[in-house]
Amino acid sequence: MPRNRVQRLGAIGLISAVGLVATAGAASAPATGSQLAANSARASSQIAFISEPPAGGYCGLVYVMNADGSRRHRLADGPADECAQEWGPAWAPDGRTIAFVGNSKIYVTNANGSGQRRLTHTAASEGSPAWSPDGRRIAFTRYRQSTGEIYIVNADGTGQRRLTRNGAGNFAPVWGYFAPVWSPDGQRIAFVSRRDGNLEVYVMNADGSRERRLTHNAVRDEYPLWSPDGRRIAYVNNLRQVYVMNADGSGQRSLTGNAARSVAPAWSPDGQRIAFVNDGVNVINADGSGQRRLSQDGAQPSWSPDGQKIAFAKNSDIYVMNADGSGQRNLTRSNRRESSPLWSPGRSSAG
Repeated sequence: MPRNRVQRLGAIGLISAVGLVATAGAASAPATGSQLAANSARASSQIAFISEPPAGGYCGLVYVMNADGSRRHRLADGPADECAQEWGPAWAPDGRTIAFVGNSKIYVTNANGSGQRRLTHTAASEGSPAWSPDGRRIAFTRYRQSTGEIYIVNADGTGQRRLTRNGAGNFAPVWGYFAPVWSPDGQRIAFVSRRDGNLEVYVMNADGSRERRLTHNAVRDEYPLWSPDGRRIAYVNNLRQVYVMNADGSGQRSLTGNAARSVAPAWSPDGQRIAFVNDGVNVINADGSGQRRLSQDGAQPSWSPDGQKIAFAKNSDIYVMNADGSGQRNLTRSNRRESSPLWSPGRSSAG
């Protein structure tokens, strides 16, 4: 991997603090009870995360570990003290492969770190990789200055093409805040654009056709995330509240509806609940009922594939807890800054 450092660090540093990147991967169909059990049985129970030095600007490295904190290893090539500017890990749907960003380029590697290859080879900066649900394609952003466009590439690096074309720029910066998000059936991609001067949620077909604007609000709308059944989209309104709407943009309503700042929605695998951050990790039913706090001071929730546990970041470490908030454990206990946990979706070949 290239050893040169990337200088644009300000926005990247916010990823660790806000933690809204990990959800921008491939979605899956809503899991039934038997499917959740199968997920639990076949999942390798691995978690990808970002590790940084204890101080200084962003210098993140992607790591992978077992869900009990064991067998921790750096994903990419190079010594652990190298500032490789890695971020944005995205698990392939089968859990065997991970796409990530290294020095503003898209890479793919096996979950055990072998077979690393670079997918993009342009002079532009790139980021926010997101796997299609069938594992054959990866959507990503390519940006220049403050504008960006969404591209797609086959998982082997072939067939790269541009999906969005807008002079005002799709506000999908390399830092991942407005990453492309696949629908569970792989037919559509949600994204955020500021083409009218305000951040709004859009959706398009996976070939870039039939773009549609879903939100029309005076405040910013961002961080869209499809429900597991593809019928709804959760998003954040004005960086303050978690909203849900139907996939066609109708039925927009606030789930959290309180004065405190609520961000980072994450659907449970069965689509019945949404974890989010509001003075810690919280959970709420998808209809807006039953809100409760699971952990103080936690952020960046990520559900296990069976829906029984939630990984999250807290006090510069990675924790895991049961879905009811019990059994919290510190997995990393490091003197580094650990953030952005992302649970593997299925079986992995990592050894």
